[in-house]
Order: sequence, then structure tokens, then C-alpha cells
Amino acid sequence: MAGLARLGIQLGHTISGCDKPLYPPMDKQLKELNIDVKVGFRKEDIPEQTDQIVIGNIMSRGNELIEYLLESEMKLTSGPEWVRKHCLEGRKSIVVAGTHGKTTTSSLVNWILRQNNLKSGFLIGGITGNFGYSADLGKSDWFVIEGDEYDSAFFDKRSKFMHYSPEILAINNIEFDHADIFRNTDEIVDQFHYLIRTMPASSTIITPYVSTKIDSLLERGVWSRLKSVGKNTQADTYYNFLEKKNIIEIMDGENLIKSKTPLLGEHNAANLAMAISIAEVVGVEKADALGKCDKFKNVKRRLELVEKINNISLYDDFAHHPTAIAATINALKSDTNSKTRIVAIIEPRSNTMRSGVHQKELKKASANADIIAIYSQKSLKWEMHEETSEKYLGQFDDVKILVAKLLKIIKPGDKVLVMSNGSVGNFHQIFASSLREERTKL
Repeated sequence: MAGLARLGIQLGHTISGCDKPLYPPMDKQLKELNIDVKVGFRKEDIPEQTDQIVIGNIMSRGNELIEYLLESEMKLTSGPEWVRKHCLEGRKSIVVAGTHGKTTTSSLVNWILRQNNLKSGFLIGGITGNFGYSADLGKSDWFVIEGDEYDSAFFDKRSKFMHYSPEILAINNIEFDHADIFRNTDEIVDQFHYLIRTMPASSTIITPYVSTKIDSLLERGVWSRLKSVGKNTQADTYYNFLEKKNIIEIMDGENLIKSKTPLLGEHNAANLAMAISIAEVVGVEKADALGKCDKFKNVKRRLELVEKINNISLYDDFAHHPTAIAATINALKSDTNSKTRIVAIIEPRSNTMRSGVHQKELKKASANADIIAIYSQKSLKWEMHEETSEKYLGQFDDVKILVAKLLKIIKPGDKVLVMSNGSVGNFHQIFASSLREERTKL
């Protein structure tokens, strides 16, 4: 919603809003835009002479403000519908969808297009490292947007991406998520099928070369052009990733072009290959796309090195699903010598993770970490490790207690990796402050 607010400002609107307590980096973006954001949902916070109310999907019936708005007959719209009407009409949308990699791939696509003289518009679920904001109207026909499968609003239960009319649809992967609205993966696949049914024959769908769920989705019917990305020479965009050297190889016609990647990990190599394939459909040659990526900076909270104190590195990452958690740990591990320990702090914050549906998968996903701790403000009804494990510190609902325990075992050279789609109780600030105090004592 912070990105929508920025687009609204660019369109000349006066914007205000209300939300739950905000945390970095979106709070900073809103502050820089001088947008007044009230904490909580009260009817008194709606300015007089408001012309339009844009509703986020965290609000539901029974909310005091929602009930007031419905009684007042004010004009309500969902965020995705507002974007469609005010930002996408008359333009060509590039929709990047899938359970993982949406934000990184979208950011890469936008960077490649802009570096090749196409000033695309974009709406991305994070603060881009190269631009410092999450949305921009742009000036070209193209608009890059994340295609979230989550529902649009309490009154519109369609997936957000149903509003975006893709000219290009990229589907990175499909896994079970959002257990609060989907009962199983098949229901998620249904939403993707509904989207594909709305796309004209002139549009393009790009998918991994082999993906069981996506292949079964496509078998239900495709009317658009299909392109594939994968580590198979038969894929339309073939790539190979040399992890130890952090080099990606891309087949460009009969030539194999290669470059150091700006990001760590096999999963990010796949994201980059997908972005290059998307750019090629737009009209950017693969060599030109890859050649512009060396200065790409990923969005905030994607394996971001926050601080280094006493030779202890503190990282922040948005991973909040077992697959993403495993990929992030493995990416950091690949950039680490054998003596360096990975300390993983995981906050199961989404409804899906809190439900415990991924309990077993989470244990497997974190296996490559050397020390593991779970943080949750509200105690979970499940434990990640049923048996005692030397590497498992336990489950904590108090950040200060977690930090105190870490300080007893942390060693120079350790990499502390915090993974969550929330604020983790301000762990980064408290831990970094404690480390600086320890350095002062020394």
C-alpha cells in the first residue's frame, strides 16, 4: 500500500492512511512522501471531503472503520482495482507471479528495462536498492508489477493478479501458501488458471522448463504464446549457474554469454534468467540484458547485510516460507568458508507458518544452518524440533531473552541471518546495540 501511496502522489492526489504499526523500510518511504499515517482503524481518522477509499486486504468485516465506511456509503475500491484503473489502463503490464522470487525478479526486470532506455513503471513489494522506493509511474508503455495470488479485499476475493491484464505473465513457481484463504495448492492453481483464461493470444506466458504444478496448470489450457526458462538446452532461455564462482551462463543464439551475478544463490540465478527472458520478449537482447546487471542492487530485506560488528555479520531477509528459507540459508552458505557459522533466526509470522502446516518442512529447510532459533511474539502451538538438538536454541517470545542467549554463544566470524516478513520485534536494532556495548567493554 505504501507503493500505491507513492503512485497516488505522482498522479497529483492528496494521500493519507491508517494501518497497523509500520516498520522499516516502508515507514521511511511514507515519511519521505509526507504522508500522514495513523496507527489503528478509527472513523475519526478519515479526512473530510475524502473522494476515494482504497482498502487493503488486512481489513475485514467487523473492523470499526469498515463498518463506518459501509454505512456512510463512501466510495470503496481495492488496491489492485485502483492500480488497474489509474496506472495500467492503456499500458502493457509485465506481471511476475509465483510463490517465491516475485520481488527480486520484478526488480531485475525493471532495472534491465530502464538501463536499456525503457523507463518502465513499476510497483514492487519492497524498496529497490537502485532507486530507493517501491513504485514509480515511469514514462514508457511498460509497467512491471508483482502478481500476488492473495485475495484483493474483503469484498473482492479474487487474487490480486486478476486485475492486472498481463501482456507478459511470468510464473516462477507454485507452492502451498496463504493457508488462511487456500485449503490446498490446487486452489492456488485454480486462480492461476482463471488468470490465464483472461489473456489474449498475443500475450506471452513464461515458466520454468520443468515444474510439476505449473505443467499441470498449463495442461488445463493455454491460449497465449509460451516460453520456458531452465537449465536445459531445450529451454527458450537456457542458463547454467556456477555457484562457487557466482557466475551465470546464458545461451544467446549459438553463443554462450556469462557474467558474475549481482546476487548470491541458485534461486537468484533462476530469478535473473527469468528476468532476462522477460526483457527479451519486450525487445531487449539477452546480451544487453545481462550486461546491465552488474550494478543491480536488490531490494531491501533480501539477504541484506545490515551491519558488521566485532566481525559478526548481521543479515536481514524476507524469507517466510520453507523453500525461501532453505534457499536463503544455502545462498549465504555458498559465500561462506567451512569455519564460519550461520546463525538462523526465523520468525513464523504469516498465517500459514503460524498454523504449523510447514512444521516438518521448516526443520528440513533450516538444516544447513549451524544454530537455529525461532522467534514469535505469540507462543506457537508447535515446536520445530521435537527432539533436543545442539543447534536448536529454542522458541522465544521475548527478543531481549533471545539476544542474551545469543551473546553467550556468538563468536567472531559468525553470520546472523534473520528471516521474516515482519519486524522480528526489532531484533536487528537490539542485537546490534548489544554487540556494540560488548565491543565498548572490550
